[in-house]
Amino acid sequence: MIKSITFRKDFRCFAKGDTFEFKPGVNVIVGDQGSGKSTLIELIRVCFEATKGDNDSSWRGRTLENHKDIGKVITLEDEENTSIIAIDFERESVRDMSQMLYDQMDMQMFGMKASHGQSNLAMLNKFLKRVVDDKESKITTVIMDEPDAALSPRSCYLLIGAIHKLATKYNKQVIVSAHNPIVIEGKHPLMKDIFWNEVLDLEMKRWQKSNIFLPLQAAPIAQKEK
Repeated sequence: MIKSITFRKDFRCFAKGDTFEFKPGVNVIVGDQGSGKSTLIELIRVCFEATKGDNDSSWRGRTLENHKDIGKVITLEDEENTSIIAIDFERESVRDMSQMLYDQMDMQMFGMKASHGQSNLAMLNKFLKRVVDDKESKITTVIMDEPDAALSPRSCYLLIGAIHKLATKYNKQVIVSAHNPIVIEGKHPLMKDIFWNEVLDLEMKRWQKSNIFLPLQAAPIAQKEK
């Protein structure tokens, strides 16, 4: 399980000394565009993932090469034997035809004719199946960057149910960035249980209740700053 990240120097929108703590179960990262959600997830991934070799020209390969001195940027605290599986639903979209990936060719062919939402839902289903079927790598932490992108309200309710199931039935730590209010709120209108009611707000740099964060997003920026 990932416990915390502390920035050792100023980096993009983060300042030296910024610390973000993560919990067991579901961690929903929120904030406006440019608040650092994808950056934070990217840095976590760099600490655990490896390139496919010197000739890896993929987006992940280039990212890993750019952050090979990650220890100078952040200090990541985690439990022993932490193992992650991660996906970025925008930068690793099957709709990106800049290169054909043999292990995803069926999904890429589907993405050529499907809508953005349909493609992301198909990616999500395939990704979740990999997590559930995993028996050997003993994944502890599941990371998803904007899985709610282009999803309908119905699909977002299915998404929060799936995230909740990963954390409870499969005992995974889940770190997910989100913009959709349904995912941020963390509850289903037909169920009494609240899946989660706190989010990690990168603008305020702290955990806070979803019902506090969401109204703030409706306020003008000048008013929020007060």
